[in-house]
Amino acid sequence: MRLPHLARLASAGLIVAAALTTSPSYAESQTVRDAAQDVYKEADGAPALSPGDKARDIVKSKASYGNGKLVLWVEVRSLATDDYAAWFSVKTSNGHWTMGYDKESAPAYTSLFDGAQEVFSCDGLRGGGDRRRDRITITVPRSCIDAPRWIKFGVWMRHDTNNVNVIDDGRIDAGYSSVEPKLGSRVTYN
Repeated sequence: MRLPHLARLASAGLIVAAALTTSPSYAESQTVRDAAQDVYKEADGAPALSPGDKARDIVKSKASYGNGKLVLWVEVRSLATDDYAAWFSVKTSNGHWTMGYDKESAPAYTSLFDGAQEVFSCDGLRGGGDRRRDRITITVPRSCIDAPRWIKFGVWMRHDTNNVNVIDDGRIDAGYSSVEPKLGSRVTYN
């Protein structure tokens, strides 16, 4: 008579254990809005606002961190066909990474850097521009960035030539840091 009770108890224990070991089906995220017309252009003098530069004028950026990957995107007022680069600075619980999608010249490419060292072996690193949505997206497998517990991110849109530098920081209205984009608060892995 005790066997059915033990079997039910064992089944309940297995269900609880399975629930505790499965990962959540959602990703924690953070969305940041940026002021319009706050792109800076630097050419032969002091940096000045360039309000007509829609291709590099950040409107919104987002990081989603869960389900085995980090997805970063940045949205601008009007994404151009070329002459831009989106660079994300990502500080983590165990390092500092830079991810970029560069369309300054053809063909476009996506990069991942661990500090100053480029990472060449990251299966699943993807990047792309979507002109219909005015958005650039970079997806990085969590394993490629040493599976940190949390991340903080910032983003720059840039265009560099030999005599012109154009930049917008996604977290600073009408300004930018010359070292790296301003970082936000923590986004924890779920």
